[in-house]
This record gives sequence, structure tokens and C-alpha cells, in this order.
Amino acid sequence: MGWALRCAALLVGAVSVAVGLWPLGVLCIIYVGATLRSRKSTRMSASRGPALETRYLLAAPLLLLSAAAFLSGGTFSPLVFLAAGIFVLSRPTLTFRRPSTAVPVKDSVLLRSKRLPFVWHALAEVKPGAEAFPRALSSFTGTLLVYPATGRAYSLATSYALSQGAAEAKLLPQFRSPLHGAYLFPLDGKSAADTLRRKLSPLRFPQGDLTQPVPRASGLIVLECDEGVVHRAASFESAREATCPTLPPRGAAASSRPLLWEVLDAMGRTTRWPDPDAFSSLLAAVSATKGEPLGERLRSLEGSEDNVNVESLTGDTLVLSRPQLRAMFAIYS
Repeated sequence: MGWALRCAALLVGAVSVAVGLWPLGVLCIIYVGATLRSRKSTRMSASRGPALETRYLLAAPLLLLSAAAFLSGGTFSPLVFLAAGIFVLSRPTLTFRRPSTAVPVKDSVLLRSKRLPFVWHALAEVKPGAEAFPRALSSFTGTLLVYPATGRAYSLATSYALSQGAAEAKLLPQFRSPLHGAYLFPLDGKSAADTLRRKLSPLRFPQGDLTQPVPRASGLIVLECDEGVVHRAASFESAREATCPTLPPRGAAASSRPLLWEVLDAMGRTTRWPDPDAFSSLLAAVSATKGEPLGERLRSLEGSEDNVNVESLTGDTLVLSRPQLRAMFAIYS
């Protein structure tokens, strides 16, 4: 979301408050604050000092609106804005611990939040290469979803946007995290929805020492990483299938902040990581030919209704959906 759209949203919020539509005004302010948070780079160096917390960015306008409403003679709206501001300030981090639901977007790799239409998600499966799995992800940045029972891992990207095009422009670059011998294969909306269609129940997780082996009973483990360092972690049971795709909430802060390499190495004691497959070979070839014309990166393409038969440089023929193919070349461009 550019600054022009942020200013427009703030203007709409101010006008809404002036004409008495304060609920719309509150939503506009919260939305602008949320997009400001999403712009903050996850790779911020510790030498820069702590960034201004999101709760202050959201609470300050709410408190100012409360004061403005009181001075203008309001009776109910000042209390509403004041209560909202105090609520935001009282939260150490502006994060809700309950799972949220999403719906797949047709002909896209996106999932859209079911309750908040300006929140978008995308999912990419980690495809291993020649390197050992923990080593390959040693520099990963982002949110990693690990299913210990199958050994499969996924990168989850989340962003705020007003349109589908803007959401794709923000989400796909998040899959360009530097990996060593592993690749991210974007899933289309339907495949991502099938992967996430599980009911999540929180489990206790060893926050103090994430390098201990994780029981295979853990249905889903969520690791938030910054350049290979785990900052937050959570564990969930996901035995039952849900009607809608479920996005896990943020985990608790990891006190020791271990290396992702250490955490995955510990998981490997009870989990078998997948071996490289034909998709790994395709992604390796596409990644190695960045900057080359499309005709030099694939042997052939053959359309078939909604899917495309892709023959890679290694000779493997794979079936990809059109959204997957577009997203793959957007990531490895």
C-alpha cells in the first residue's frame, strides 16, 4: 500500500468521523497502522535499535480522536475511541492468539482472510535439493510451517492489500528468501487451502530450549525466523479436518533464539525429511537460469485446460496450474 493510498484511507477515516461514521473511521485507521507494520523489514539489524511498536502507531490516532470527539461535544464516541486506544496499548504485541480462517482465490496462488478482506496469504512448499534439509534452510527468513508426521515444510507469507494484484506484488517477493540447496514451490489457492484445512489446537512447546527433539504427535510447528534465527515458535495438534483453511496465530517469543539449523536438526531425530523430487530439479534449473529468456529455461510448455504440462531442462514432465507457473517465474525472475 503506497503513501497515496494511506493518505486517502486516513482522509476517508477523518471524513467518516466528522460525519458521525466513526466505526468506518476506526477501521481506516487500524488498516493504515497495519500496513505500516507490514512495511517494516524483518531483517532489521539489532544495531538500529527497537522499532516503534505497532500498538503505539494504532493507539495514538485513537486517543487523538477521543480527545477531538470530547472537545466537539461528543458523549458516546469519546468513550469508544478511548477504550479502543487503551485496549491497543494494553497489549504487549498486537497479536491475536486464535487461528484465523481464509478462502482460496480463484485462478491465483492467494488465500484471502475470511473476516478481514484486506489480509492476504500465500503458501509455498519447501523442496529439498542436494544439501541436508536443516543446512539448506539455515538462512531462511519468514514463517515456516513444519508438519513433523510427514516432514513437509511450507513458507507462509502474509500481507495487507486492497486488491488481488497488490497482494501478489507484496507476497511473492517474500518467497525470495535466500536458501542453500532448497527451493520454494508456490502452491495455487486450492492446493494451499487443502494443505491448511485443519483444525488447530495449541500444544505445549519447549520455548526455553527449541533444540530438543519434538514429538511426532505435534501436528504442526510454526517457526518465525529472521535470517536463520528463530524468534517465535508454536506447536499445534491438527488431527481433524476443518471446513475452511486455518492460518496459525503467532507463537510465543523464543527466549533462547536458537538457530533454525539447530531446531530442524533436532526435529530430524524424530522426523524424516523428504528427498528431492522432480519439482526440486525443475526449481533448481529455473533458479540457475535467472535472467535468461523463457525459452532457455524450459524445454517445452503445453497447455491443457487450467493446467500446463512443463518439460524441464532435466527432461522431467510436470503438471502445474497456470497460477503456479506464473508465480514460480515471478519468484525466480
